[in-house]
Amino acid sequence: MADRLAQCMASCDERFGALSAQLAELAESLATLSSQVRDHEARLAALEEQDLGSLQRRILALEQAAQALQIKIENNRAKLEGVEAALGGFTADIQANKEAIASLTRRLGAQETRLTALEAQVDGLDVQAVQDALGAAQGMAILALLAGIAAIVLVFMGTGG
Repeated sequence: MADRLAQCMASCDERFGALSAQLAELAESLATLSSQVRDHEARLAALEEQDLGSLQRRILALEQAAQALQIKIENNRAKLEGVEAALGGFTADIQANKEAIASLTRRLGAQETRLTALEAQVDGLDVQAVQDALGAAQGMAILALLAGIAAIVLVFMGTGG
């Protein structure tokens, strides 16, 4: 019987230890729950302090801010469309400039060809012979002028005398 009593006592001690551990866990859980309840009570008190009208005013202000933001977005879209249209115009202008440059390049090539041909003609000329011929022509023109003046003088002298 003493063995039995010792076994019962050991079993009771073992159960008492397990119950003590469970009781400590429950106390810890209860402390955590108490902390959460206090936090919730503080949050509820803060919500209760806020006026429903003030919340409605806040909501209205947020809605107005959202509308203003939407208007700004629409304005920015319109501006972007204007920029895109301007870029389209610039693209057409750039294309026209490219075509004009190509045309001018072709004309420059033609002028280069003509200049080369003219240079070849000038290189073939005897410049001294041209100068001599020009000098002779000037001399003949002076003689013709003098002969013309003499003829006029003779005509006036012959009619006057």
